[in-house]
Amino acid sequence: MNKLKEIRIKKRLTQAEIGKIIGVSRFEVSRKEVGETVLNEDQIRKLCKALNVRSDYLLGLTEEE
Repeated sequence: MNKLKEIRIKKRLTQAEIGKIIGVSRFEVSRKEVGETVLNEDQIRKLCKALNVRSDYLLGLTEEE
């Protein structure tokens, strides 16, 4: 998921910090960023709330945060 990495870098967060938000390891965040695994609904909700972004932006459906 390219948007996850883009947002993480923009917000100056580490993979470990994102992992804490969604309850997974840094390694799992890395796998999600490259598309090996996907975010589930609960993880998307947590990220959107914590990072103040819209789900359609996080999922790459729009360029509007």
